[in-house]
Amino acid sequence: MFMLEASQKQKAIELIAKSQRITLLTHRDPDGDALGSLLALLLVLQGLKKEVKAVYLGTPDAGFEFLPSYQKLTNRLQEEEVVFTLEGVADSEATLMFRKDLERGALQIKISFAEKSIEPNNVKVENKIFQPDTLIILDVSDLSQLQPELSAAKEALGKATILNIDHHKSNSGFGSVNLVDPAATATAEVLVSFLEALGSGLKEEFLPKDNSTPKTLSLFNPEVATCLLCGILTDTAMFQNTNTTPKSLTVAAQLIGLGGRREEIVSHLKAQSLSQLKVKVRVIERIRLKKDFLYSYLFQRDFEELGASETDVSGIIDKELKTVSGCKVVLLLVETKDGIRGRLRSLDDKIDVSKIAETFGGGGHRGAAGFLLHKEGSLEQFEEIAQRVFDAVNLQGDSLK
Repeated sequence: MFMLEASQKQKAIELIAKSQRITLLTHRDPDGDALGSLLALLLVLQGLKKEVKAVYLGTPDAGFEFLPSYQKLTNRLQEEEVVFTLEGVADSEATLMFRKDLERGALQIKISFAEKSIEPNNVKVENKIFQPDTLIILDVSDLSQLQPELSAAKEALGKATILNIDHHKSNSGFGSVNLVDPAATATAEVLVSFLEALGSGLKEEFLPKDNSTPKTLSLFNPEVATCLLCGILTDTAMFQNTNTTPKSLTVAAQLIGLGGRREEIVSHLKAQSLSQLKVKVRVIERIRLKKDFLYSYLFQRDFEELGASETDVSGIIDKELKTVSGCKVVLLLVETKDGIRGRLRSLDDKIDVSKIAETFGGGGHRGAAGFLLHKEGSLEQFEEIAQRVFDAVNLQGDSLK
């Protein structure tokens, strides 16, 4: 288990200070904590004049499109860029204009100098791969969760220093610098503490030369606060989960005071589309109850029949299944394009579902965990997995015996 040590914070501050090109990455099919943390850090680093890319894998929940700068996210971990170099004009003022020629499918870039002219041989155009100095990985407990994409992007990421920011107790400490706090309810909560330290710890020589902000920076604004608040509200199920702590409530209040738009977040978290409602009905129809253990399941064909997508499953286990009176452990199994994805929730402090998820190669928290099995879904497979979970709960000494 890792603690969020001051020395690790200082190393992270120094790493960000000296890095100019940074890639942010989170786990596959990111939830509100992953997306909120990703976007908050993107906004902060852009404010510090860094070149930043924010990358997700898989399919994010469309319900989080309201978050600030969501449209800046990309799903390409290795990306080519075109670099124009104009020699001999670094000290000259210039006007930059872009024009789209839709008929030709072209983008025209015009650079005008009031005092100088550019000779053709002083213009260089290069195709490069974006190679970050630092790779910041958020809300991921182990690098295996980012494969095979991470290996495929080795050319771009091979020289990057890894900064690991997370709150899962199962985190393997894979970074050169690890900001891991298992006591935090969300990665967003870890970021709040770090951004406070970053604002105080950045030295003047590390700041952009044109930055007029005082030495002690306030890196929070309403957009950053909204992203971080979304992360905390998501991972605590709006403070309904057992992982809710006095600190998480205090940090949330702090973010609201900084302009975090609580009403907007709650409105979007509660909203559901017709396809989500259809998926919810299908899940409820298939509920199986074994003593205090409840589980349900979905096949890939269900999404086709209902005109839905895999993202429509988001929130069902927290909003519906775990609300059934008397249940102590809840399991939802979904056949996805990648395999069988399992979501686990515990409503009993004696039961640690993260330990159960680990037996399937997954992980998480005491009250909420998950796993992915690279297998095709079938009723027999689902029943076998459910039985294994039931048996694992019994081994923890719960009253389900």
